Amino acid sequence: MKMFRYLVYLTATLVLFACSNGANRTNDASFGNLQSFSQIGLGGISSQAEVSVNELQGYADSLVCPSIIESSTLLDDVVLSGGDQTGADLCQANQSYVTDNTSLFGLDGSTESNSLSSFVSANALGVTGVNMYRISYNTQSQTAYYNGGAVFSQNVSGLVIVPQGVPASAIKGIVLYYHGTALSKLFVPSFTDTLSQSMLAAVYASQGYIVVAPDYLGQGINKDMMHPYVVFPQANALDGLNMVNATRQFLERESVINVANTPENLPTTVNQNLYVTGYSEGGPYALWASRMLQGANAGTLTQNNLTFKDTVGMSGAYDLSSVMLPYAYAETNNSPESQLNLFNAEPGMLPSSQFFLSGQSLGELNIESGIQQSIAALNLSISKASLSSYAFVALAYYNFVSSAYSVFFPNQNFFNMSTCLNLSTYLASAITGSDVSIVPIACPIINSLPNLFLSTDPDYTDTRIGQTISASAMYNTGFFTGNIVASDLVRNIFSGQASPNSVGAFAQPVETDPLLLSTVAKADTASYVTNIKTAIFYLKYDSTVTNINSKNACSSSGVLGLSPDGMVNCGEIDNSSLFTAFDLSSLLGLPFQLPMMMSHGNAFYVVNLAALNNIRSNP
Repeated sequence: MKMFRYLVYLTATLVLFACSNGANRTNDASFGNLQSFSQIGLGGISSQAEVSVNELQGYADSLVCPSIIESSTLLDDVVLSGGDQTGADLCQANQSYVTDNTSLFGLDGSTESNSLSSFVSANALGVTGVNMYRISYNTQSQTAYYNGGAVFSQNVSGLVIVPQGVPASAIKGIVLYYHGTALSKLFVPSFTDTLSQSMLAAVYASQGYIVVAPDYLGQGINKDMMHPYVVFPQANALDGLNMVNATRQFLERESVINVANTPENLPTTVNQNLYVTGYSEGGPYALWASRMLQGANAGTLTQNNLTFKDTVGMSGAYDLSSVMLPYAYAETNNSPESQLNLFNAEPGMLPSSQFFLSGQSLGELNIESGIQQSIAALNLSISKASLSSYAFVALAYYNFVSSAYSVFFPNQNFFNMSTCLNLSTYLASAITGSDVSIVPIACPIINSLPNLFLSTDPDYTDTRIGQTISASAMYNTGFFTGNIVASDLVRNIFSGQASPNSVGAFAQPVETDPLLLSTVAKADTASYVTNIKTAIFYLKYDSTVTNINSKNACSSSGVLGLSPDGMVNCGEIDNSSLFTAFDLSSLLGLPFQLPMMMSHGNAFYVVNLAALNNIRSNP
């Protein structure tokens, strides 16, 4: 701990090795200036400049049933006595949950445009499609504390989505959307081959809103910098506000009107409503943007002729200091038993569910009755390892000297990502019940931990980065595995024990250091007073961003209790009634999909439906 503090005290005089672009320093206080723009297609759906609502509807339908092949054989169809479920049954269960909970989603199927299956394509406004643009603009960088708090001008990118087929007078407003975590610099909204980020087009723009989605500092075209991940929410919130400025300039450009060939669809000087929302990492950015618009950055509204109407935070990390840090360093149990599952981590499947595996044998395949919980526990650990590493790297990049990395991550094998556990072999042994040892292999990506997040290599996908970090942590430190054979780990988990998933296995226990807590506390946004309508939606079970964050914000000491009566509403989405499927073929060579409870990573579309319903109810 003394060494950690000593390194912090050196930050006023030593320069961080990764931050070498001081030539970009500027005293210009003007940000949000449009630099360039280009029209883009929606990769994987349409090569045409305009994406039709029918194409978007098909994509939206697939998000209600993530990772599910409707005709596929589910593992429970084979194992459960008398079971006959297929992927279509999971899809139907998801659709039923959405249409049965009209207070959350507003979709009951009473009319064609109010049906989930035609929600996008039969929209009430008559939107025929959307045009998508990547714009670039300048914003201020995250403050580099090591050199006295300098701010640099950075050229960043973002996605603008404009509804087509309706006059400007029918546009309902602008939705500023802050996306969830992308470990890769390219898995961001304006690089629309990454479709999960571009789902914004389906759920917002098709309903008559212009969508403004920043890629964030250090992502998209801003490739040379480290993304100031999660512990620096204010810089990312300001990035979004600056993009609103740039979007107004973009919409007013005559050349843009010519490109779109539909000038009536591009409102310029008319007053527009502004709605701010964000999911996961973007949740606290949305709340911070709301706070800024109600304070020092109110000028963004007046200069752009905007009326601020609503804020919606979705499954966000609002309380880093008293929730996320303790969660990261806890041995977290994801048991279905609430008295054991103190952080409401996702249990994989509740025993009361029709899709719960009760545990039987299939030939030589021993299906442990805890397989769904075990895979959920594995996902919990991968999330902890990846996101905590990302946060600590960002913290060291902007706040400390380069040698601070070795303080956070003293295990050099882990820091250099040189040796990993064979995840496929290990997981297969858990399912088959064989006692396979922890086998070392070369990591999927051999690179130092900071370089994983700084790389612009397109092969460095979210999946490969996450697998590399978790597989390295599991081999080098026993993280999650505890250095025991997989079959024993499964039995331990199902008997009510937590797997050893504290990040203390590979990161120094600095969660009580006053300097670290001081930095992290500046990011907290669970408790403040809002005079703008605000909604907070969260999942009942969440292993990536524990819902204790949202529950704190929705408490008497949080934003709900501190704000005027009726200003804040909170809604819990019961993801134990929402399902996906875990593909066993690619990982284990088994021709089945394992039914699983919908998790943080694939529930975003459903949560966004709740956010959109909230926005639509506040015209």
